[in-house]
Amino acid sequence: MKCWECEIETENIHHHHVIPRSRGGTKTVPLCQPCHSKAHHMKKNMTVSALTKAALAKKKKRGERLGQPPATLRVVGGLLLPTEETADLIKAIEMRRAGAKYREIMESTGWTLNKVGRVCVYWKGKEEELYEIWERRHWSSNI
Repeated sequence: MKCWECEIETENIHHHHVIPRSRGGTKTVPLCQPCHSKAHHMKKNMTVSALTKAALAKKKKRGERLGQPPATLRVVGGLLLPTEETADLIKAIEMRRAGAKYREIMESTGWTLNKVGRVCVYWKGKEEELYEIWERRHWSSNI
């Protein structure tokens, strides 16, 4: 195949997005490896790192959740939603807030000690966020 820029015939062709996919681009041009490298390094905002940061910032701005959801929750359309196990999570948080030990919570929820520790540490100080997520249970069954 022929490089669109330097017109050299080569087997090693890269399909370069003229407008990066993270910015809505869909069309590509065939470039050889040297020309493809030049295309990404002409401007500082075209590095893979910069493009990845921009794409993640866009997702965050739209309110989409990044990464794995915390234990007992699920992600649908970028939004955290409760699962059947979220009631146990709220119970565990409330027990911990009332002074219960991890072992008591473990016996009450049936979770492992490790899971009790992880959720209690993760949700400490974030209880209001958890209650907001719990309120979504009324309409999340329609999703």
